[in-house]
Amino acid sequence: MTTKNGNATVIFVYSEMQMNEENSILKKQGKRFVCGNVYSGIGAKQFTKQIQEGELAAMCAKYPDTKIVIQGTLKDIKFEEPKEALNVNNK
Repeated sequence: MTTKNGNATVIFVYSEMQMNEENSILKKQGKRFVCGNVYSGIGAKQFTKQIQEGELAAMCAKYPDTKIVIQGTLKDIKFEEPKEALNVNNK
């Protein structure tokens, strides 16, 4: 999800359950899910989804292992979106 409002508060979350679900769906297409990266301090942290504040409860209900990676205003956070990639190891 991408928002045009750079002042909007966003939450970058990570869920192993979501990543596994995405991979099980994409595997049928010969693809795999690649986590996004959010840059904080000197390092990058992986995330599976970018959500708005009001979506956190629903995300946690669907994926109980959801962890907040970073929260802040979109304009102040540098990140690379999660993506689909060809699964070259999937024969």
